[in-house]
Amino acid sequence: MAVPPVTIRDVAKEAGVSVATVSRALNNRSNVAPEVRTHVVAIARELNYVPHAGASSLSSRRTNMIGVVLPALHGEFISEFIRGVDTVTRERGFHLLISSYHESFEDQSAVVRNILSRVDGVILMSPFDEPAVAYRELADLSKPVVLINAQVPVVGMVQISVDNFGGSVAMMEHLQSEGYRNIAFAAGPANNSEANERLRGYREFMAMHFPHAQLQVFDGDFSEASGFRVGNEILSLNEKLPQDQRIDAVFCVCDMMALGVNRALASEGAHGIGISGFDDIPMAEHMFGGLTSMATDIFGVGKRACEVICHIIREGERLVPDVTISPRLIPRQSTSKASKAAP
Repeated sequence: MAVPPVTIRDVAKEAGVSVATVSRALNNRSNVAPEVRTHVVAIARELNYVPHAGASSLSSRRTNMIGVVLPALHGEFISEFIRGVDTVTRERGFHLLISSYHESFEDQSAVVRNILSRVDGVILMSPFDEPAVAYRELADLSKPVVLINAQVPVVGMVQISVDNFGGSVAMMEHLQSEGYRNIAFAAGPANNSEANERLRGYREFMAMHFPHAQLQVFDGDFSEASGFRVGNEILSLNEKLPQDQRIDAVFCVCDMMALGVNRALASEGAHGIGISGFDDIPMAEHMFGGLTSMATDIFGVGKRACEVICHIIREGERLVPDVTISPRLIPRQSTSKASKAAP
């Protein structure tokens, strides 16, 4: 004989609260005390209660789904961001609908519009250098959107961004303090606002502190393979330059490119060149003795983005302050002149 499914009334009886309180607690309503919500959720899990998705959606006009739209679905940077988002959704009873777009802003916008009817709000990671009016079209949609890492202010859309320019300047200050002078930059895609801000920091620092130095900017695309290509280009260029003009450090736009640069340099025994990255992905501390990087706490960015979108969905309040995160320098062996001079 089949065991009847657990109902919301069963949960209410076991928890010692009303059916309405159970419904509010499981739907993350704001008029439930946190300790009551925790108690009800625990009882529901203990009883293996599964809410009826259709009834819940009809009664609340919500899907309990949060859309996450990303430029890619691979790499440590992306996985750390998703992990941060997922941590909050698990706590607050939401589910994730994750999608990615290809290389164009138009494709990104199409993906957002296509998933909008299936979610209560969208977290959008958008690195494109587009005018505010282009993003404004998304802000005018019926569902809230939290924008990650765009470099333009958009009225009506909450933004969480990293101070990429400031982080870049801080890294350049570190390289200068270590005694590096002929510093090259391994750049990212030309249409990427984060990469462009990091490049701007490099250019402005060099212009101010090394005005007579030849800027050496090498094109890349965030990948380890492009970093490996840049490393080989640097080796080739250094062979042609006088000793005092040879590149002695490479500031990479991201950690994965730094990994590729090091692989190329190490293959030719060029261990004296300093290498730094950006983002401080989890594997950075294990790269070739430890990679100097700028920690952006991408896990924390994911958590904060999800906290904001959950708040907007639950409270209906879109006037939430923007958040700017200042990266933190993590110096390691890859830029230490002392360690590179050691036998």
